[in-house]
Amino acid sequence: MLDYVTAWFFKAQGYSPSAFAFVATSSICQGEQVAPLWSRLFNAGLSISFGHMPFQWRNSAADNAGVWVVIVGLRNRPRKPVRLFDQGWVGTGSTISPYLFLGAETYVSARSTPLWRLPEIVMGSNPVDGKRLVVSPEEKNRIVNSHPEAEEFIRPYLGGDEILGGKERFCVWVDDDAVERAQACPPIAARIRECREYRKDAGRDARRYQDQPHRFAYRGTVKDLPCIAIPNSQSSKRPYLPTARVPAGTVVSKEAFAVYTTEDWVLAILSSRMHQVWLATVGGRIGNGFRYSGTLVYNTFPLPGMTDGDREELAAAGRQILKARYENYPHNLDELYSEGNFPNNLRTAHEKNDRILENLYTGKTFANDAARRDMLMKLYSVRVARENEEAA
Repeated sequence: MLDYVTAWFFKAQGYSPSAFAFVATSSICQGEQVAPLWSRLFNAGLSISFGHMPFQWRNSAADNAGVWVVIVGLRNRPRKPVRLFDQGWVGTGSTISPYLFLGAETYVSARSTPLWRLPEIVMGSNPVDGKRLVVSPEEKNRIVNSHPEAEEFIRPYLGGDEILGGKERFCVWVDDDAVERAQACPPIAARIRECREYRKDAGRDARRYQDQPHRFAYRGTVKDLPCIAIPNSQSSKRPYLPTARVPAGTVVSKEAFAVYTTEDWVLAILSSRMHQVWLATVGGRIGNGFRYSGTLVYNTFPLPGMTDGDREELAAAGRQILKARYENYPHNLDELYSEGNFPNNLRTAHEKNDRILENLYTGKTFANDAARRDMLMKLYSVRVARENEEAA
């Protein structure tokens, strides 16, 4: 769904098709807004003639919202060099990307399956329970100590705070064929009863599942397999995307994504600078932070050609990253990947991983993030064009 501000762009296109400009919320150049908006504007013969990269809008009001905005000017296929501004910096080029960098007018569309050969990614599960099915470590210990049979129905429950902060949380997890046994366990039965009462009086989505109070409303695709968990909110100041290896039997919450695989080369790719650059380029934003997306970031990420030997080399590099993290225990991922607090051994492991992966793209490492971004955009454009030709 597009922001309301985009309606002004379509109105201006009809009222003043030769040239117009707006200050707009920065989301029009980020994430899922980009493809539906800019495909229509570009197809109408418009191009970005100038732009200012995202900045926080402030005014003299006492309650300042601090909204992030961009300035975008459009013209009917400008022939003059375009200009891009960022505070005191001014850049010129032939075209400006809808993501507001000097580059091609390529936009990335969300996909339900990976464009390259990666395992499936799934969203985490959402209980819609008013926290009746969520259990703290202290509550879990009390329940299991008094009713050991309850342990069958309590699983580790992991979202962004748990992945990044190393926190513990649990949930009541009852499969449909185990409801009778669960109801025979008093503390579990009490949780199920409380969930039913909550859903009966809550919103439409909750009421829809009031007759199944033993289970999460939205279960995602939960498998009793190990997975790689990815928080859906990320700080833009981290040099890499912190992901976690999660053992089988863990429930990933709606605050994270899960990739059910034991392949360490997948972890290496997700832990690369290339993937972080792709997230920063095409992902959504929360203020000045990043919002990860399975359909828009993971499923569209361009991969180089890889042999089995290449994957094994990447897998070894991924394991070195995990080893370096372990060597810095008890620091959690949020601490390890914070700006100015990146341990040398972890940095070295990531840099080695980057060298291996980047050499698969071009035979050498990239000079900077702009070069990484340009290569990824080029690969994406070529792949989508080929896919469209095959479908025609």
